[in-house]
Amino acid sequence: GSYDNYIYAFAEINKVVGSTCSGNSECKSGNCFKGTCREIGYCDSDSDCSFGKYCENDKCADLKETGMWCSEDSECKSKKCFKEVCREQENSNSFLFLIIGGVALIIIVIFLRVKGKSKEKEVKEPKQEPMWIKPEPEPKREPEPKREPEPQMPVEHKPPQKFSRSFPAELEENYDDAKFIGEGGFAYVFKAKSKKDNRFVAIKIPKEMNEKIGKTFLKEIRIWGDLYHKNIAKFYDANIYPRAYFEIEYVGGGSLEGIKKPVDIERAAKLIYNLLQGLTEAHSKNIYHLDLKPSNILLTLNEEPKITDWGLSKIAKDSKYTAVTGYTLMYAAPELISPKDFGKADCRTDIFQIGIIFYELVTGKNPFDGDTQQQI
Repeated sequence: GSYDNYIYAFAEINKVVGSTCSGNSECKSGNCFKGTCREIGYCDSDSDCSFGKYCENDKCADLKETGMWCSEDSECKSKKCFKEVCREQENSNSFLFLIIGGVALIIIVIFLRVKGKSKEKEVKEPKQEPMWIKPEPEPKREPEPKREPEPQMPVEHKPPQKFSRSFPAELEENYDDAKFIGEGGFAYVFKAKSKKDNRFVAIKIPKEMNEKIGKTFLKEIRIWGDLYHKNIAKFYDANIYPRAYFEIEYVGGGSLEGIKKPVDIERAAKLIYNLLQGLTEAHSKNIYHLDLKPSNILLTLNEEPKITDWGLSKIAKDSKYTAVTGYTLMYAAPELISPKDFGKADCRTDIFQIGIIFYELVTGKNPFDGDTQQQI
């Protein structure tokens, strides 16, 4: 389909159908087109050339005038051509036109195929804009006038709402004979008689209400409400309206903190055994107390220990934090003091704290002593 191929094809055709005679050898072979060669002779003078002889030696003086090739039939007939003449053309014209027509047809077919392929390529490859065509510049926009920032109102941080030790008046319609009996890290504890069940219960009310205490309060309700064991204080009810509170079992024998120490080994062992029974129930549900100490262990009149105050506890599957704040230093396991060095708190933390309580019951003193956290 290239131009060189076309030239080669025409050269081959010329060899077959005949070309103009350019030498004596071609005249003798009879392969020249357009007639036969003139009489071959020897040119002695210019007159020989002018008389139309075909000279074997090219000695004519003026080759440009008398030595032109024959290009038309009239030239052949006039015998004025030098070096060659036309051959007989009786049957050659029809054969010649047939060959030329075939060649022309082949060229047309090749041209159409090449043109068709170029169109397909143009369809497949979208025409790209020449690189020298510069895109029209976007119209310049006038800068918008600067707006002065609107004055912002200062965010008002409300201080946490604090409550007194007095029993809330909003709860008096549900309870009678309310009496303050103690307090923990986050809440006041009252003894009161439930009008609904006609029994004495303990009412735990947050000392103040903020986001942190609210989350702790809700977590304690969720965890404590799932624990049922004779060595765990029972959870009865809870609400946030008209005041946040929850109602638990009232245990009338005081706490383990109030008994005289040391105690004999058998009494201490019995107390610890019952505490471990309650912990087994909690640990079976992946709940860890993490703040076991004598003040969080209540006693019945028969000295049956009951674990209370689950505010710092956590559920293992829900735990996202390694640190536990609010622990009591004298009963804290190493992982509560420095989780970075000792890892997360887990069920072993409760066992460690039970061990300290056991030691204190038997010896009457805490195993760790010191004035600072580092010393302890």
